Amino acid sequence: MMLRIVCGFAIITGCGYIGIVLASEHDAEIAQIRQFIDALKFLEIEIALSGRVLSDALRASGESVSGAAAVIFKEAADRLEEAGNADIKEVWQAVIEDNKNRLCLKSGTIEVIKGMSAMLGCGTRETESDNIRAVCEKLRLAEEDAMRRKASGAGLKRGLGLASGILITVLLL
Repeated sequence: MMLRIVCGFAIITGCGYIGIVLASEHDAEIAQIRQFIDALKFLEIEIALSGRVLSDALRASGESVSGAAAVIFKEAADRLEEAGNADIKEVWQAVIEDNKNRLCLKSGTIEVIKGMSAMLGCGTRETESDNIRAVCEKLRLAEEDAMRRKASGAGLKRGLGLASGILITVLLL
């Protein structure tokens, strides 16, 4: 009898944990969006005020944040330095594609981040700043959407995990 209780507790705990992990996907998405917003703000400062070379500005932006955003910005800087006269748009989009598996973002948010490279490296500092600000606003909207989805779905996933553990325990015991 004691073994059944222990096994039942283990099943309920395991399923509850799965529900918590599924609910944490929203937290990871929100955190990554914030990382990209922070890195882009830093990039804007580096371009507009410091006047640094784009590869140096990308590297500094990557060093100002952590996580997947840091990896992407640093890798873009490395590839841009290696390629010399390469088109930043092609480099940026290739880096995003290569690191897609690191991102916990929806496809629309990834497209916004990819689209940032359209005006990057060409034009004046002012147009580049405007482009970066526009991307940041789009990312803020994506962040608000992710927060709404978290508010409506996170509790459901946690509860569903726990309820499924209880159901499995009742059916098996």
